[in-house]
Amino acid sequence: MSTQPQSPERDHDSLVTAPDAATAHQQAHDHAYDHAHDHAHDQAHDQAHDQAYDQAYDQAYDQAYDQAYDQAHNQAHDQAHDSGHHGPGHRGHLLMMLMCVPMLLVVGALVTTGQAGGGAVLGALLCVGMMAAMMGMHGGHGRR
Repeated sequence: MSTQPQSPERDHDSLVTAPDAATAHQQAHDHAYDHAHDHAHDQAHDQAHDQAYDQAYDQAYDQAYDQAYDQAHNQAHDQAHDSGHHGPGHRGHLLMMLMCVPMLLVVGALVTTGQAGGGAVLGALLCVGMMAAMMGMHGGHGRR
């Protein structure tokens, strides 16, 4: 039993005609376009959703943080006002200034032994002066 290949003339049903090929090509093109369009639409939708969510979350977080901060700040201020306590006062400042004493002692010892010059003393005194200036600025807040 020999099988002969069928010639195009014998099997007209298996041949695709030019109009059918054009239709198939157009359908494939339309399907690819629809798929790409849907994919792009989904990505744009997801991106817009994520941006809207992030913006709403950030806004809600900032608002909640600001409210909590304001409430805590006002409560602390009211408590300090009611108790008559408005910061560390002079005693607290003196204790802070005492923290400079070890630095002054070390600088004094280094200058005495010749390990450091007068510039070290000047630096230490500038540091103490800056500490005093900062405490002076801080001490003015909350006073009446």
